[in-house]
Amino acid sequence: MEQNFQPYRTGKIRFLILFLVSITMLGNHYAFNNPQALEEYMETDLNIGNTQFQLLYSIFAFPNIFATFFIGFLIDYFGVRVGLVSLTGSIFFFQFTIAMGGYAYSYSTILVGRLLFGLASGSLIIAFASLISFWFKGKEIAFAFGIAVTFPEFGNALNSWITPLIYEATNSLGTPLLVSDCFCLIGFACAVTAACIDKKADEVIITLFSMMRRTRSSYYKAKLRMARKMKR
Repeated sequence: MEQNFQPYRTGKIRFLILFLVSITMLGNHYAFNNPQALEEYMETDLNIGNTQFQLLYSIFAFPNIFATFFIGFLIDYFGVRVGLVSLTGSIFFFQFTIAMGGYAYSYSTILVGRLLFGLASGSLIIAFASLISFWFKGKEIAFAFGIAVTFPEFGNALNSWITPLIYEATNSLGTPLLVSDCFCLIGFACAVTAACIDKKADEVIITLFSMMRRTRSSYYKAKLRMARKMKR
């Protein structure tokens, strides 16, 4: 049983978990910084000024002043897997709302989408950090977080490079936002996969403990029978 248990919490599969969660964070940060890459185009197409543009970032950050505490409590209550899948699914849906606002050239729709996106995106780090701590211990935690933090920065760089190119190729505000939603969809799929692997690990642990209890029970029963025979 030790060999079956080993790959799940201390074996190489933990690096797959790290990769999947990192891709999830990459998609999240790619979409988060869309306005930065589209600032000039958004101000022109939506007919907004710099103050209204900056509001797209302010309204993203505002709910996280209060929401992260409550969402952290909910993640503790319902579990990290539920939190991770729910948040990444919400991010995908809210980014789709932003993309539809881009196609409609509706500033208000994009603004509402950014508000809701920020609510889920800002709390994703809680689920992400909790899951990583289940799979990496001791000196490996700093390494795991270092790798995981690198991917979101790569997502930021990728957004700054690709998003303007997509806009210039399509002359559409909605299309680069929808491409970002595809990144969020990939992140959601990675989160679901990571959650399934983590659930399997828990099942292996439960099976291991169950076998250990049965083994102990059989051992003590055998000792008891031997003691009774010796008394005879």
